[in-house]
Amino acid sequence: NVSGSTNLDDSLNYQSQIQQGLQDAYQNRGNNSSLFANDKRAVEYYNAAYNGAKAAMAAYATATQSKGAGTQDYTYYGNTASKLNDDGSTHTSTNTTDGTPQQYGSTDDVNQGGANNPTDALNSSSKYEATLNGNLNTASNTSVKGNSTSNQISIPTSKTDTIVAARSSYQNDTNLGTAFDNAVNYVLSQYGQQDAETGKWQGVYNASNKSATQDWYLTTNPNSDTTNAYDQAYRGARAAMGQYFDKNNNYLGNGSVKTSSTNNTYYDQGFNDVVSQAAQGIAYVQNGYQFVSVLTGSTNTNGGGNVASGINTIRLANDTDLSGATNNENNPSVYSNSSTLTIDGQNHLMDYHGINYTIYSLKDLYVQNFQTLYGANFYGPYRAGNGSAIHFGSLNYVGPQL
Repeated sequence: NVSGSTNLDDSLNYQSQIQQGLQDAYQNRGNNSSLFANDKRAVEYYNAAYNGAKAAMAAYATATQSKGAGTQDYTYYGNTASKLNDDGSTHTSTNTTDGTPQQYGSTDDVNQGGANNPTDALNSSSKYEATLNGNLNTASNTSVKGNSTSNQISIPTSKTDTIVAARSSYQNDTNLGTAFDNAVNYVLSQYGQQDAETGKWQGVYNASNKSATQDWYLTTNPNSDTTNAYDQAYRGARAAMGQYFDKNNNYLGNGSVKTSSTNNTYYDQGFNDVVSQAAQGIAYVQNGYQFVSVLTGSTNTNGGGNVASGINTIRLANDTDLSGATNNENNPSVYSNSSTLTIDGQNHLMDYHGINYTIYSLKDLYVQNFQTLYGANFYGPYRAGNGSAIHFGSLNYVGPQL
């Protein structure tokens, strides 16, 4: 319960409890207000922040469920009819074993595969491959779900009904209400910069060519809303990513963009988060020319070169098409200045058009999180001694695009 109304701002005395409350909620930890049981006011501030964060998280989850780029289309080959439990006993699976693609998160989704006899193995693997090709190797395959201008992307704000209802408990205490509001805005701003950086709303038009993309959030929300923490953090992060490239998509270097200080708190937060990650070696790309510029130092999608200095991770913030790329006996060489390189699709589509990149001077190459990866061939790592490897994770692969 909340203490009686107060006009005295005592929040400065409880900043640690406020921060712990919103972080416990945002990190999906349980409510730990009991840690402050000897101070009723500390418990109230903790709970105001915790409940504000939880209200924002719930409203966001409801508004964006099954929308945007995500893991909705990842499957596994659920053919194993039985397997051993940890205690050594045999567990009979209830999974479909005829090759129908299984969704991750369903029963027994770990280490599936194989078959009880050769005939079943052939039939089920053929069905699995044919089903994936039918779903993925089509012009209608998109990474961004709910991407229709008639289906507007609506992100919650502090005025969303469920958030307003949750805040009503604090209407008689301005200070607790402020703690609640700040937690709401913190969560929404975190989601805003995260969605910009992952390209949650960026992708191809339905049934279009793979190089025609748009930002579905900005298309359906064209006007900047300075009162909306999500909107401002999203726009700040998007602006920062764009400034690392010139108008011709040449990468300008991971130290080329300075931090933002516009006094727009959430815009600056989103912008500066991208700047901070760039300093750590992360480059965000939004088209094929930007991708190859970071990978090879040139926007020539047919050529080789050197990975941009200081870069160890390339993250796709949009569906990406290497238009003009072709293997045609061309096998461009790429040299890395880092021992590891990660190419993270962040649940997007990418079409390599069959180009073969050979990557040298690298110990480990990680290729991961592609909703669909078309026509990619990777060779290497080489010249790094024993233990070199290519690691693939969470991706759907289809041969060269149509």
